[in-house]
Amino acid sequence: MVAEIEAFAAALAKVSRASRHTVDSYRRDLGFFRKFLLDRAAARGRPREKIDCNEIDADDIRAWLDHMMKGGAQRGTVQRRLAAVKAFFRYREASTGVANPARPLRSPKLQRKLPSIMDGSDIR
Repeated sequence: MVAEIEAFAAALAKVSRASRHTVDSYRRDLGFFRKFLLDRAAARGRPREKIDCNEIDADDIRAWLDHMMKGGAQRGTVQRRLAAVKAFFRYREASTGVANPARPLRSPKLQRKLPSIMDGSDIR
């Protein structure tokens, strides 16, 4: 999976002309996803050394989203990380023809705060 992430990052920089910061953020977010998958594999008694991207499904991604939300990650952070994973799997689908497991997933909605109401002393 590491080689595929690096190929995606290179394509993102070259073809999409994404900024260095965007490429670094996507690479870091995909690294978090990879680490989650490795830890999940170890918890199931499977070898930790390699993740096969062809075996990742929507349930794996949902479990990661759930893990982040339960871990206290802000919704904006979860949205950004999911955007990186979705972009990665769109790239894989376009370059290899393998189905995109992230396609059916929706990003968590951001909570919108109500505006504060002014009282009479605020109005002049």
